[in-house]
Amino acid sequence: MKVTLKLTLLNLVCRINPFHTVNVELATVVAAQAFYEGFIDGMNRYRTEIDLKVGIDRTQMTYHCCGALSYEDWFQIYWVDVEYLDKFDSEVSKYAG
Repeated sequence: MKVTLKLTLLNLVCRINPFHTVNVELATVVAAQAFYEGFIDGMNRYRTEIDLKVGIDRTQMTYHCCGALSYEDWFQIYWVDVEYLDKFDSEVSKYAG
């Protein structure tokens, strides 16, 4: 909801003064990039920091989303501790080393 509200306010600013459109679009891209990088950083710490894990889980359940951009982001993250994996399973060993 906060993201939607911010984007709505940015759209309103663009309508009031169209000369600010470029600055607003650049600010939106910079904010989106910062969010993405921060969320990926959080995902990388997901399995080791319980408070962060809880926050990410709540965010994903609340907004019905997964990952920073999509569920595929999790394919690049070691989010399960290796002690829970069956290291003798051939499929697991391909990915877990």
